[in-house]
Amino acid sequence: QNRETTTLNYNDVLHLKYRYSVNELMGGDENGKPDNAAILRTVTLNDYLMQGVTIAMKSSCAVNGVVKYNSIMDNGKLKANLDKLEKQLQRSESGFLPLDMKAEFIPIQRSVKLVDKDTLEFIDSKILRNFGVSLPILTGDYTKEQYEAFYQKTLEPLIIALANAFTKKLFDYKKRRAGNRIEIYPKELIFLSTAQAIEMIRLLGDSGTLYENEKRRIVGLKPLPELEGKRLQSLNYVDATIAKQYQGGEKNG
Repeated sequence: QNRETTTLNYNDVLHLKYRYSVNELMGGDENGKPDNAAILRTVTLNDYLMQGVTIAMKSSCAVNGVVKYNSIMDNGKLKANLDKLEKQLQRSESGFLPLDMKAEFIPIQRSVKLVDKDTLEFIDSKILRNFGVSLPILTGDYTKEQYEAFYQKTLEPLIIALANAFTKKLFDYKKRRAGNRIEIYPKELIFLSTAQAIEMIRLLGDSGTLYENEKRRIVGLKPLPELEGKRLQSLNYVDATIAKQYQGGEKNG
């Protein structure tokens, strides 16, 4: 903001590399700028198509019909008749237009030539594919399967790259060799229906994996202070190595 220039040691900077390309440090083209040449060609084509649709719509509505006069008229008389016809159209409330034997009204059939649906959808999908986003994701009208595909293809690689970047910057080589790393748990990004969320709570809650406030957060309820740190477990599970003893089927000695 104040136009000051600051130089930082690269070892002190968290550098998240995404869509890496020609430039070693900044990505993008050789100058470190976003390499948008391919997507710009598609966007330009889409703009031409939209301009063509606009022109076609305007042209189709420019002339509604032709009035044919069955007599020879000079320009002045022709203009006077046209003005008279326009006034009749403006005064008409029924939609009917009276004409004498000298005039004949010929309506123009509207036939708007637009770009076909398949072409428009192809251009749109080509633009969206560049960003790893499908049309259902963009409009919010997606299924669970479509969201999972979007998460795995577009979001998950970013989450993994961010965790790796934090790990590399916050831990030295010795600590990383010892197994230390930063993990990001994007549970808010994982789509579950209400029925699936309840089933997950039942399965993980019975085994004591979830705290009580975690269960409330999953279904959109606020955590309660009296439940903080409280975890319940079902007694219907037992260690597999002592299952027979627990059931009374085998006794030691």
